[in-house]
Amino acid sequence: MTAARTPRLIYSGAFRDTFQRLQSDPQAVAGLSAAMTYLADFGRSAVSPDVQWHLQTSAYGSHAGEVRWPNPEDQHDHPGQAWRGLFVAAVDTSWIIFTVLGNKAIGPARGNDWYRSAVPRSDDIAAQAIEMLGLTAHPSRHE
Repeated sequence: MTAARTPRLIYSGAFRDTFQRLQSDPQAVAGLSAAMTYLADFGRSAVSPDVQWHLQTSAYGSHAGEVRWPNPEDQHDHPGQAWRGLFVAAVDTSWIIFTVLGNKAIGPARGNDWYRSAVPRSDDIAAQAIEMLGLTAHPSRHE
């Protein structure tokens, strides 16, 4: 039995900047960090509620997803908090690009409206990173 390979984790500037600003909320940082570690450890076997694969509106389809904190089942314990970290992964999950991080519970675009701007932005960031870094085993848009 071979050990699972740890994926290369890539963080966009936008994702990193928002995560840095979030440092004042240790509970959110710990929750998101745990969800990202879970995704890295289990790849495509990572499941809801902490990880959701296949963002239907993403150009990357089943290769795009989100990490969540708090998970929707615990949302009532964390009013005003619905952090989502969007990502695109290689077909074999040898790399994962974390593209956009945001709180869909606050701001002008809330709930599902948050995804209308976040998903196209995530797709653009992923496409630029894939090209710039010369990543292999990458998904095609609309695959």
